[in-house]
Amino acid sequence: MSCGFFAYDLWDIVQRRLYNPRAPSILFHHVAVLVCFTTALYRGVGINYLVLLMASEINSVFGHQRRMLRLLGVPDGGLVSTMNWVCNWFTFIAARVVPCALLSVLLILDWGSFPIMFFIVSSIGMTCVNLLNVQLFTSLLKAYCHDMQTRDGLHLDHGSRKED
Repeated sequence: MSCGFFAYDLWDIVQRRLYNPRAPSILFHHVAVLVCFTTALYRGVGINYLVLLMASEINSVFGHQRRMLRLLGVPDGGLVSTMNWVCNWFTFIAARVVPCALLSVLLILDWGSFPIMFFIVSSIGMTCVNLLNVQLFTSLLKAYCHDMQTRDGLHLDHGSRKED
C-alpha cells in the first residue's frame, strides 16, 4: 500500500509540476522511498525498520493540512492555524526526528544481521532521510516565522506595521 501511495503521489507531483525545479528534494524523497520499500519487500529484509520509518509520514499530514488551510483563507495566528502548528511541531519531533534517529542507531547496532549491500543502501538511505529532515526543519522554521510575523501584522519586506 505504501509503495502504491508513493508511486501515485510521485506521478501526481510530476504531472502537475508541484515541485520546485531548483530544489527537487520531494522527488528524490519519493524515489528513495519507492526503491527502499520495493527492495525490502522483494528481499524480505528490514521490513520492520521501514514500517517504523513510515511513522514519519504522520508529520506530512499537518504540512498538507497547513497548505489546505492557506488555500481556504484561514488566517495565520487564529486557533485553527495555531493548532496546526502545534501538531506540526509535535509530530515533527515525535514521528519524524525520534524514529529516524532511532532507526539510524538500530541500523548501526544491527548491521551484522543484514546482507552487506542492504546495509550500505540502508545507511545511505538513512543519511539522505536525515538530511532531508534537516531541510524540512529549516523550511518549517521559515514558514513558522513567516506566519508569526504575518500574525503580528509585520510586513516582511519593510518590517513596519500594516496600515488599517
